Amino acid sequence: MKRKIRRLTEQIHNSRIHYDRILGRGDKQLMTEQVPLGPFYVYSWKGRSSGCNVPNNARIVSAGQGTAAFDPAQSAWMHQQWGSPQAGEIVGINHISNYGMWMGGSCLTSAGCPRCYEYIDEVYCTNITGTFIGTGRCFATNGNEYRFMGWTYTGNNPTYNNYGYFANCQDCVDAGNNQTGPTPSFDCDPNTLTCSDPGTGNGQYPTMADCTTNCSCDTTTASPCAVQWWQNPNATWASTWINNRDCSNYTWPALNLETQALALMASAPNPQPGPYNNWNDIWSSANAGWPNTTGGPKGQFIGKMAKSKFSQCQKQACNC
Repeated sequence: MKRKIRRLTEQIHNSRIHYDRILGRGDKQLMTEQVPLGPFYVYSWKGRSSGCNVPNNARIVSAGQGTAAFDPAQSAWMHQQWGSPQAGEIVGINHISNYGMWMGGSCLTSAGCPRCYEYIDEVYCTNITGTFIGTGRCFATNGNEYRFMGWTYTGNNPTYNNYGYFANCQDCVDAGNNQTGPTPSFDCDPNTLTCSDPGTGNGQYPTMADCTTNCSCDTTTASPCAVQWWQNPNATWASTWINNRDCSNYTWPALNLETQALALMASAPNPQPGPYNNWNDIWSSANAGWPNTTGGPKGQFIGKMAKSKFSQCQKQACNC
């Protein structure tokens, strides 16, 4: 009995020594070891021209620029934008611009470039090096090393759109080869006067240049020029004329209609030479030039002078 008690005591003593050694080593490691960062979301790139056999292509998808793109939240956000596919599912992505996609290849230099991305899995990084997308590297807990790829965003304007989800790579590549996504088109935001591609192919302008030209100023009936030169820009006759004018056709009325309006005023019963600084000046001069009359030369003068002054104002505002 005493031998058993002694043996049990020795076992307890040895266990304490072993436990203390483990605890001491663990404390030191915890003091120096970095906590794994993640999860990040890994995708495998499949090219349109190179098919499904692209080597060394597993990368972490992210959004933003610089070190901000190495935030797990940015990777999770992009993963969600791509529909949070299951591992092994392939997402068809049509790049509608070449901003921010750091994968290499000539296709990325043109708009409308299909790519396929197979979702691999989540990964945790023990260390991240680099300062920008394309150079940042994740040294993962699974022993692999991954680079980051990212997209740059402006507001809610993405640089891509999804063209489908596929169970195998070849179906995705074939679908990408058969289409290039919606035709690029652009809309002007009247509040910010900026252009963006809605990604639907139904934008108001066919090119960014056309949109920028017409979006550099307000061409609506609420523009400063319309308010200055039209008594009621929303009147049917006025709004129809305003909404059918832009930089492509402001020049003729700007150069010719004022001359015609001045000729009418010169022949009025009581000519009013101006100056005309706004719609109120035009109407006051018309009423004084043709007292107690409506329509006829009086109405023509008002219309021609308003159109001319508005066009001159828009040409300057729009830098036409």
